[in-house]
Amino acid sequence: YSRTWLPFFRDMLLHPLLKTDSFSLTLAGILSCVWLAGSLVILFHKLLGYRRCRRLTKLFPQISDPAVIRIFESVQEDIFPGGKVSFRLVRCSRFPTPALWGVRHPVVLLPDIDYTEDELRCVFIHELLHYKLCHFLLKILLDLLTIVQWWNPVLIFFFLPAVHQIQELSTDAQLVRMTTQSQRSAYLSGLHKTLQYAKTKARFPQNIHFGLLPNRKKALIFQRFNYIKAAPARHNSILGVILCFVLFMLSFTFVLETSYPVRMDEVGDDSCTFKCCCYVTCPICAGAV
Repeated sequence: YSRTWLPFFRDMLLHPLLKTDSFSLTLAGILSCVWLAGSLVILFHKLLGYRRCRRLTKLFPQISDPAVIRIFESVQEDIFPGGKVSFRLVRCSRFPTPALWGVRHPVVLLPDIDYTEDELRCVFIHELLHYKLCHFLLKILLDLLTIVQWWNPVLIFFFLPAVHQIQELSTDAQLVRMTTQSQRSAYLSGLHKTLQYAKTKARFPQNIHFGLLPNRKKALIFQRFNYIKAAPARHNSILGVILCFVLFMLSFTFVLETSYPVRMDEVGDDSCTFKCCCYVTCPICAGAV
């Protein structure tokens, strides 16, 4: 089928729809213009959102409650010993969940929720672990990928939500290892308070994808609750390491590439035939079979 369909799609994309002496309009050119226009619109929207959130974080008042500051400094010393990273702790009524913003000058945003001391400690652990695991930097990289691949439904509807959920689960996994059973119960209580508070907020900025903001589906939120309650085993899986190594080696065994074998026609001229070949490559000697 590659000898028929691939050349057909190539000719269809490159077939001139409108042709003049100095200009030729093709379907490939139209699609390229649509992709470029969409990328520019998404880029402008992302930059505007980042600028808006940065301005809002500067306007929010810094928290001056001694009890909250004491808990935050205690958590910061546990995660970043020696004060290697300087955070700003602000109170924000515009966001329904705690959130983290920034890379060079990170800001922890705390909504108007009446947390207990144990709940507040777990909230701070969760947000500082986001920074330690470079999740905000990964969010920027994902936004750049979205600008280029905005037309890809697999990326938008499956890959990005999966990455956001994995970020939350990886942070919860670190938190489970750092806390006791009573503190985990307090963390679950804090999550419940956050969900109840988020329901009262009709509108809020959509540019910060941490906390519970991207997890609209109940199944994703219940997954986090069940994961924290289950307290997964704290050991590395040797079987998982072996499986990842085997999959890594197998990824080098199949190479799909096109080839253009030269053949002679009836007149004696060269004629190129397009076909797609699959080579099975030995991962040791890199020899094609």
